[in-house]
Amino acid sequence: MNDGCLLSRDIARYSYLNNALVLTTDSDFIFYNLPGVIFINGYKGGPLYITRRHLLMKHLNIQEFQLYYFVVLNGNDFLKRQAINTESGKKFLPPPQLLEEIKTHCATKQDCEKHFKEHTNQELREIYEKVASLYASNQVDL
Repeated sequence: MNDGCLLSRDIARYSYLNNALVLTTDSDFIFYNLPGVIFINGYKGGPLYITRRHLLMKHLNIQEFQLYYFVVLNGNDFLKRQAINTESGKKFLPPPQLLEEIKTHCATKQDCEKHFKEHTNQELREIYEKVASLYASNQVDL
């Protein structure tokens, strides 16, 4: 993990332990299990978005393992975005389409592993575990 990722983890730990919200422009904080995240739109004078991970998952109608799989495929501060093999060739799917792909083909973590292997020609387990260990709620426990 890079230094930015470690700093994010420290901020997440502080937020969790102090029951504090995080005010940020970094969308990665939305994936931590925090008391809440206030996401500032980069546009000057844009709206503030306040959310918690479980509300995001409820809104998207996905489970935690599917959220991590989305992060793996969509990329973040320490992972490159993954192109998916489709019928019309290898493509980077936009987030809404990627979420639909995950909901359709990944009912279980094992389904996600199979889908990842078939559609990216890479092994998921190590990458997935890295993402899960970063964003899991127990990563901020004492």
